Parts: sequence; structure tokens; C-alpha cells
Amino acid sequence: MIRIEVVSNDFSNLKNEIKFKICNHFERSIWLVSDNWMVWKKKEDYFEISFARELMIENVRVFDYFLPKLKRIKPHENIF
Repeated sequence: MIRIEVVSNDFSNLKNEIKFKICNHFERSIWLVSDNWMVWKKKEDYFEISFARELMIENVRVFDYFLPKLKRIKPHENIF
């Protein structure tokens, strides 16, 4: 199981800042995309905040697409 806990947040002065902790409860390492930006998506009556990249569209070439930065999280490790 992977657990993400919000440590603090600040939505003042047009700034959206969320500090969080990611806990790896698996017995194996996991890899996290750590591009350092979030994607906001509106879904029905709520917003989803995610680090997931958008899916690439078949036969469309993306300008300046780059490989993601990855962060290894060892078993039972927490990162901030």
C-alpha cells in the first residue's frame, strides 16, 4: 500500500502550496514520477490533484516531450 498524507497546505494570495508525505508500505521499492508539478482535473463535482502525466495521443508528436524524473522509494520509507 502507498499512503499519501497532507502535512500542510496554503491557498492564500493566489498561491497553492501543498506539502505532503508519501509512505511506501510495500515490501519492495516503488518509483514515483517527481516532475514537481501537479495536474488539476475537474471530475463531476470535485477536483482531482495528481502528478500523473496526461496520456499521449496516438499519432500526435508532443513538442519538447521529455523523460520523467523518477524517485525511488524503498520499502517502508517515507519521503517529504
